[in-house]
Amino acid sequence: MKDEGILGLKRVLGLPEVVGIEVGQTVGAGVFAMTGIAIGICGAALPIAYALAVIPVAFFMLPIAVLGSAIPTVGGNYTYPSRLFSPTAAFMGLWIYAIGAFLGFFPLYAVTLVEYLKHFFPGISVPLFSALVLTFFYVVNIFGVRFAARIQGLMVLVMIGALIMYTVQGIPHIEAVNFTVIAPKGTLSIISAAALLTFPYMGANAVIELGGEIKKPERTIPISFLIAIPLVAVIYIAMSFVAVGVTGWEACANKSLIESARAFLSAGALNFFIIGGAILALSTTLNATFMWGTKSLMIVGKDGLLPRALTRVNPRFGTPIGMLTLIWALSVAAVLSGVPIKSFAIYSSIGGLVIFVPVMIASVLLKKKMPEAWKASKFKVSPRILIACVVIGILFFAVATAALFMELWNSDRFMFWFFFVLIAVGIAYHFTMKRRSGKTKAGPGTAPFEMP
Repeated sequence: MKDEGILGLKRVLGLPEVVGIEVGQTVGAGVFAMTGIAIGICGAALPIAYALAVIPVAFFMLPIAVLGSAIPTVGGNYTYPSRLFSPTAAFMGLWIYAIGAFLGFFPLYAVTLVEYLKHFFPGISVPLFSALVLTFFYVVNIFGVRFAARIQGLMVLVMIGALIMYTVQGIPHIEAVNFTVIAPKGTLSIISAAALLTFPYMGANAVIELGGEIKKPERTIPISFLIAIPLVAVIYIAMSFVAVGVTGWEACANKSLIESARAFLSAGALNFFIIGGAILALSTTLNATFMWGTKSLMIVGKDGLLPRALTRVNPRFGTPIGMLTLIWALSVAAVLSGVPIKSFAIYSSIGGLVIFVPVMIASVLLKKKMPEAWKASKFKVSPRILIACVVIGILFFAVATAALFMELWNSDRFMFWFFFVLIAVGIAYHFTMKRRSGKTKAGPGTAPFEMP
């Protein structure tokens, strides 16, 4: 099928669209939703935390690029480990990731977007309007990934312009005195902040969920990483210097970037920064997350671990309307629940880290289990380098998740224990469904890759 991807999805995304998705997915969460929270954790050391956070990304993304090039597929975060490593590890990785999604980044992005809207409409209800924001992007994505990607590309261009304006105009106003004490909350606080900020850099990981909709994925995926990640790193680090250096970290801790922007932007420029920067950045992230957030769940459903109705694809628009509706409903429930925004951020980072572990292990097993795909791949690295990346990545995962759980324990005991309750529910659910599937001819994770 020339123009058809996997599960009836169409190959419509080229390199510009993929880079736009990656940049939009990454920048919105990192700068506008998590910067204030990270400042509250590490103070003036924010630029160091952003610089440290990008280092492990290379160790995570290299194995993903190897897999995405050799076996472009839909829902790679689940498909790769379930076929190459362990169906149980794949399911639990995705389950924990879903916890981070429904109680993490979907509500985080929506609530943060509305917090910026309050600059123009001070009296609006944050929970209500957050639910309306989620509903808007749910409807946009029902009409298809091509339509959503075109909107994404336009929003990313305007957003980058606003971010450049903020950074360029802010640099002359940076005061060295604001960096006199680099780590006011101690060295460990930098590690905690870097762990939190690693997740936003990983927005580029979204593309392995869209492998069945990307043109020439064996080439497009690796190149898109090389473009998007350095671009985002430069934006993050430059903006972090402005955010802390203009007003000092105390003025911006646990607050939006409006606090620093007010100090040097004119009224018109400030409005453009909020609308073209903050609101569009968060919008691109929400839009992109709706685009790729359904893909692994569709494969889980196809493996018999979710109701079949959830994997139904709309024949007119080629969109997984059942999965989109599930994500929308659970995310709306989360924003209406009153969970603190910091807990949303920590859940996001933990879920984003956990999903990488089974995927990285799967990349090491690729050459042994699928030698023909490995041989035919246009993007290969030395097995020793690949193993080294995986080992370093897992070590970083252990340190980062420990730091995040410690931060959650100190700030929200209920959400700390609730996380582990949900993990226990996931384990019980998985083994119950596995026993049922075991009675059929093929259990979960036993199906081959659906190659384009």
